Amino acid sequence: MRPGRQRSGFTLVEVLIALAIFAMTAIVLGSAYLNVLNSYAIVGKQDKDAPEVAFCRQELIAQPDFQTAENGDEYTTVDGRTVQWSAAIDDQNLTTVNLYHVVLTVEITDTSSSNPRTLTREFYLLRPTWGNNNPSGADMTTKQQSEASRIAVAQGRQQS
Repeated sequence: MRPGRQRSGFTLVEVLIALAIFAMTAIVLGSAYLNVLNSYAIVGKQDKDAPEVAFCRQELIAQPDFQTAENGDEYTTVDGRTVQWSAAIDDQNLTTVNLYHVVLTVEITDTSSSNPRTLTREFYLLRPTWGNNNPSGADMTTKQQSEASRIAVAQGRQQS
């Protein structure tokens, strides 16, 4: 080697630091990927009954009769599970006309298990057709009249 010429390249320390940074990056990315895979597995297990609950909710929403909607229904799925649903429907504490507080209860019984899984969903539902059939439907006319009066006052068509 000539005395005036410097070597080009990386030192051993620089190479070791680069390898350490690469290894840490690979570990972080690998663990993040495993977390994503585990999350997909957990979500897949929890959503097993989601289609049945969604179907029961659609069946409830499609019911034109209040009493039929409260009583619910029962059916058997393609894979042999029995699904039974009912709803507790209340409008007593609500001031909006035709708005109902609904608690949907779905019981799913597998053929392999005698203990049913019970799932509960709570939501609000706007159903004008239930007003006449609801046992508290007598109050509905009063609510409708007071709501119409409130709207007329807000629009300036009526004085309060």
